[in-house]
Amino acid sequence: MKKLFFIIVFLFYLNANAQWIQHTLPYNGFAYTLAFYNTNNGISFGHTDIDFTENIFYTTNSGLNWIQANCPPGIRAILEAQYVNSSLVYACGAENFHFGINKGMINDFISCPDYIRQKLLSEGKREIFNFYKSAFLKSTDSGLSWMKVGAFDTLTGYVNSIHFFDANTGYALIDTNPSQRTKFFKTTNGGVNWQIVHYFDPELEVENLVFLNANTGFAIGNILFPIKNRKSPRFNDDLGRIFKTTDGGLNWTTLSFAPQISSLTFLNQTTGIAMGNSNGFENYIFKTTNAGSNWFNALTFSSRRMLKVKSLPNTGTAFAAGFLIDTINFVITKFTTAKTTNFGANWIINDLNPAAYLPGLALVNENIFFASGSAEENYHAIILKSTNGGSVFVSQAGTELPSSFKLFQNYPNPFNPSTRINFDISKPGFVKISVFNLLGSEVSVPVNKYLNTGSYTTDWDASAHSSGVYFYKLESGNYSETKKMLLLK
Repeated sequence: MKKLFFIIVFLFYLNANAQWIQHTLPYNGFAYTLAFYNTNNGISFGHTDIDFTENIFYTTNSGLNWIQANCPPGIRAILEAQYVNSSLVYACGAENFHFGINKGMINDFISCPDYIRQKLLSEGKREIFNFYKSAFLKSTDSGLSWMKVGAFDTLTGYVNSIHFFDANTGYALIDTNPSQRTKFFKTTNGGVNWQIVHYFDPELEVENLVFLNANTGFAIGNILFPIKNRKSPRFNDDLGRIFKTTDGGLNWTTLSFAPQISSLTFLNQTTGIAMGNSNGFENYIFKTTNAGSNWFNALTFSSRRMLKVKSLPNTGTAFAAGFLIDTINFVITKFTTAKTTNFGANWIINDLNPAAYLPGLALVNENIFFASGSAEENYHAIILKSTNGGSVFVSQAGTELPSSFKLFQNYPNPFNPSTRINFDISKPGFVKISVFNLLGSEVSVPVNKYLNTGSYTTDWDASAHSSGVYFYKLESGNYSETKKMLLLK
């Protein structure tokens, strides 16, 4: 019998300046993966943090309620999912074949940095051979029920990533247990059978397939299992890779990077964004404008780690989710987002509540974004929803209708770390409030939306920025006004 668990939705704002609504799922662990077909229909995949048991939930009302779906027994964790059409959904990951109490990762990957251990734990991976093998799932009723497809032996570890062009033809990255020597596979019958097309280097874990067409595609890789005769210490250099194929996966060119590469997305046929993380808690945003032949460092910022980046094709919008970390106590302190609306030319970084590890990300349209993962304080699986494209929140103040546009002086000023900005709008229209540093670079956009006539207030949290003079600018139609403020830390 189908298990129906309706999730109580807690409709509260996570802090004063972020319009993210939190939904708590009924298990402790990670809501690792999200997939949405349209505004209303989506699926959350996640696993418990003790015995690695998969939980699948679906929504038909844009995340207002989540209902537990039927999941085949023994599924350990799902890493990726794809809607092929409104009814057909594919998902990939691993299933357990050694049953018993799984104590987590106490002695596993002992030489890995903490952030690599956290990544592997959130994926349900271990360094022990006899715990899991590959799994590929299929739903033909929009995610309400699932079945296992295909047969995998115990030499396989995880199906790390998939990309399907239609119901039959798709690609997959499948690693060798325990998560070594990733292979590139192809299916022409909906995952019933898979054929090996390419072998990657044995020390790499390769994941995050992104294909622009049947021939041209990309993947990322990181050295997680250095070969025994490697002279340099493990994770000393954090060597990452971006791979490109132009012949459907038969051959791959390789570009090496100093940091680990965590995620990759393409905004169109030529422009791509990749996220990189170093041992020193530096985060790198790499960009290509020539279809992945070359990449350059577009932005570097510290004390943060971005987990996943997604984009809305041909809109110029890309969005990344990660976390702010206390580099002394090595704990997560904030949910961090990075957003661009101009194909990666400029980025807005926001650090928001709650403290959470959120590797799941889905951009439904330019306004509705979802993120999912685990709350840091209690390890509850959570899903966050934004209805304004991840932007900060603006609220209306008072009921009187102003007769003119006006931008008021922020308060307090000087401030640390947040300040309030009040402004009047005398004519309905799109309103933008931008914050600039002394160099004239836009560092934040507290408001960017359509507003009716009225008086409004918004807060700017400058926790991610250094002390100094900043300018904030109100723009609406032909009106523009700028004022100065001072951040003192």
